[in-house]
Amino acid sequence: MKEKGTLKKGTHLLVSNSAEYFVMAELLRQEIVTGLLPRNTPNYDIIAVKGKKTAKIRVKYKAQTSGGWQWTAKGHPHFVLKDITKNDFTVLVNITSAPLSPEYFILKSSEVEKILQKGFERWVKKPGKRGKPRSKSNKHRLLRYEKHQKLLDSRRGKWEFLWE
Repeated sequence: MKEKGTLKKGTHLLVSNSAEYFVMAELLRQEIVTGLLPRNTPNYDIIAVKGKKTAKIRVKYKAQTSGGWQWTAKGHPHFVLKDITKNDFTVLVNITSAPLSPEYFILKSSEVEKILQKGFERWVKKPGKRGKPRSKSNKHRLLRYEKHQKLLDSRRGKWEFLWE
């Protein structure tokens, strides 16, 4: 039997929050000074410090049953992630069913932004149902594991990427 999605069960906020705590716990386990930012802090979820280096981290989760990590483009239509800086990272978390541990994919936020923009551009150019054009004002963005498997597999659990 297929698992019911977290959104339909009304537990998506709990799962979203757990992803941030999973990332923070993993960094703390590696003896990296880590802090969860207050809810609704713009752009970032976690700050991590290792020696003289700081990483600003955005966390995006997907449930195991989901087709990919999803964003809503806010503000200007030409970007999804705001105010990307040099030490700006996005950790994609795949929340797997217990007892398996979550999977982590560590990317620069600028890479994620490029993937989302290119994917959206391809989607808009491809005709929709019955050959109708797709809306350029659609704010939904999706990053599918299958389409970016090579990159994501190369960054699976690569926490050291935060400090390179």
